[in-house]
Amino acid sequence: MSWLNSLRGLLQRSLQGEESRHPADEERFDERPRNLTREDVLRLIEENGGPEGLDLSAFDLAGVDLRGLNLRGIVFGRGDFSGVAEGANLAAAAFSNSDLTRASLIHTDLQDASFWQATLYEATLYTARARNASFGKADLRRADLYACDLSGSNLWRARLEGANLAVARLADALTTEIKLGASLVQEHKEAYEEYFQRWYVDQLPIKYKERHLAARYQEASEIYMNLKNSFLSHGRYKEASWAYVKERQMRRATLAPWRARLYFSEEFARSQTIWSWRWWWLQFKYMLKWMLDWAADLLCGYGERPLRTVLWAGVVLLVFPLLYRVSNGVVSAAGAMSGLDYFNYSFGAFTTFGFDRFQAVTPLAQTLTSVEALLGISMLALLMFTLGNRISRS
Repeated sequence: MSWLNSLRGLLQRSLQGEESRHPADEERFDERPRNLTREDVLRLIEENGGPEGLDLSAFDLAGVDLRGLNLRGIVFGRGDFSGVAEGANLAAAAFSNSDLTRASLIHTDLQDASFWQATLYEATLYTARARNASFGKADLRRADLYACDLSGSNLWRARLEGANLAVARLADALTTEIKLGASLVQEHKEAYEEYFQRWYVDQLPIKYKERHLAARYQEASEIYMNLKNSFLSHGRYKEASWAYVKERQMRRATLAPWRARLYFSEEFARSQTIWSWRWWWLQFKYMLKWMLDWAADLLCGYGERPLRTVLWAGVVLLVFPLLYRVSNGVVSAAGAMSGLDYFNYSFGAFTTFGFDRFQAVTPLAQTLTSVEALLGISMLALLMFTLGNRISRS
């Protein structure tokens, strides 16, 4: 009859809306209350010999004051890639100034929770629900924030160097003065591989790892796009400009001919071999896109760096006078040409105003004049565009 009693107990728990647990954990959880207080947590930590590995994923700690505690390596949530996940209810819980280094917060409910100045170094918030949570001045370096819902959260001055923000929701999140470092973890293959090794070495399918490594530039582009939108929503135009440039640079990385096959596999699928004319057309197409995108970054920073256009205009005005002098094809009505005369002629050609006393008399000089005029018109138009773009955001 023992199996009948076990079945009756399972049905009763199902009717009460409780989640089923692993059989090995039943006895351990039955001895503990579902709702824990600060004192209960401290007692369990002491019984465990420290917070490392203590599993509290099945408990309700909503609104509990856990400020200033050592919670290094504690398990508030657990899960795997088979879809099995269990996370504690930590809604409105207080973790200010607590040490949550390498803590597991997988699939936890962190809505309205406070992590003010908390240490979450290498913590995992994979798929955590952190709507309206406060992470002000929190240390989230190298944290796993994959698919974490940070909508409406406060990330003011949070440290996010090396954190994975892929698929993280940042709608209405306060991202003022966040610290992301020079690049995202996706931008460096070795760093991204180390990230997977750190978190998923025991359970990650090889194909999952390979798929993310192959799509890392696309992930980085989407992260920067989300950051850009978040910055713009709070009027942080300087940060939004930086994020936009980084987004475009990551998108350009996907256009490189040696990577395009990975990111545009559907288009390349119809051209299996290099003997196909379509294969060569796609190579040319993405090479052209990559070069034009690279030129847009170099000349004006995708419309966000007007100083670059000014510098390139200066280079043209320095180089072309030398070319005119070497060509010996420009004459002056006043007699011999001086260095300043060559510069004045170059400046007139660049601005298309010209000077009546100078004249290009050789085919080479005339060609150089036409080329400089074309460059001048293009750069002046580009400068007006970038300045207008910046002024409209200021």
